[in-house]
Amino acid sequence: MAAYGEIYVEVTADIVNGGIMTLGTSGNIGDGSDTGYYWILWNYNIVGDQYISGGFAGISWYWNDPYNYIDDGWKQSSQAAIYGDGEDGFKKYLIDNPNLENLDFILKEWPNEDKAKFMEQHKSDPIFANCVTFINPN
Repeated sequence: MAAYGEIYVEVTADIVNGGIMTLGTSGNIGDGSDTGYYWILWNYNIVGDQYISGGFAGISWYWNDPYNYIDDGWKQSSQAAIYGDGEDGFKKYLIDNPNLENLDFILKEWPNEDKAKFMEQHKSDPIFANCVTFINPN
């Protein structure tokens, strides 16, 4: 079984571009808007009762990344008390829920600025190239 989804992100261009120029200007998209819209994609694979792989773009959950909210969001969820409050507990939850439609109960409080910093930090990683999509807000 595999599950997948996406996290909607709205960020200002100065965060993503280091304050240099707007996304519209740098990417020649739209009218020079300061706001970009993104999807951060996630997925995971379960075979039987085994967690095989998963994360953002199916690569990693980046559990200990300083701008990733997944650890904090999981610890605050009611499921962490049942499954354990670390990454292993989260993966046990995924095994028991192989068809999740979203991770909103974990990631909905992820601050947009931290999402943008997370993307900026990993822009040269496969996670950035494979799981982030710019959507023109105009």
